[in-house]
Amino acid sequence: MNLKYKEDLVITSETGNKILVRFLRVEITELRKTIEEIIYNIANLSWINNFSGETLKKCFIERATPTIEKLCNNLKNNIDSNEVNEIGEIVVSNVGRLIIEQTYNYYVLPLAEIIKEQLSNNPGFDYHCVTKEDIPIFGEAKYVAGKNAYGKALSQVANFIEEAKDIKEAELLYHFISNSAYENIGLGNKGYSISFSSTDIENKELLNNITKNNDFKKLLEYKEIIVVAVDV
Repeated sequence: MNLKYKEDLVITSETGNKILVRFLRVEITELRKTIEEIIYNIANLSWINNFSGETLKKCFIERATPTIEKLCNNLKNNIDSNEVNEIGEIVVSNVGRLIIEQTYNYYVLPLAEIIKEQLSNNPGFDYHCVTKEDIPIFGEAKYVAGKNAYGKALSQVANFIEEAKDIKEAELLYHFISNSAYENIGLGNKGYSISFSSTDIENKELLNNITKNNDFKKLLEYKEIIVVAVDV
């Protein structure tokens, strides 16, 4: 994958709140190489070594293993097709996580689908990261073949906020983040991210469309927004 464009904006909300909006545009130049990198990243269980108790380690090994096998098999089965229709959301979600980590050096948690107990149909946010200021970021990924899927991603984030999905996930995230970052969730000191499939639309037009979106405007009361457009 190749970082094509990067821009940081400060946008003022209707209530006068100033929020940092980070925009990244990523191009998948070699699909096979990208999928191989994603498979390696998903299968890497080194994060479990950060837990101190053996019971907790075993808990997450048992949770993670079936999902890792499922995701990796799906990716491997499509690696030679040169298409991402069947694995689009996995690709977009992981590319979003990886480019955030590489670009901003934020702490990125393992893919949410891996650390949650449910094997498939993850019922909440797709990925999480923490800024250098201990601000937790809740991320959602959407893929729609041949379309800019930011609208679907923003709508899902807005729904999740209304349903307090971020608060409900806090107990799980407790095992991965600092006490400061954990407490920030309850205090409302948090941010959101979307990663989505994009077309050949110009960066300026794409950003303009996103910032005019009503669901995007709802996020302007929080600390930070990270937008990742993935050209696939």
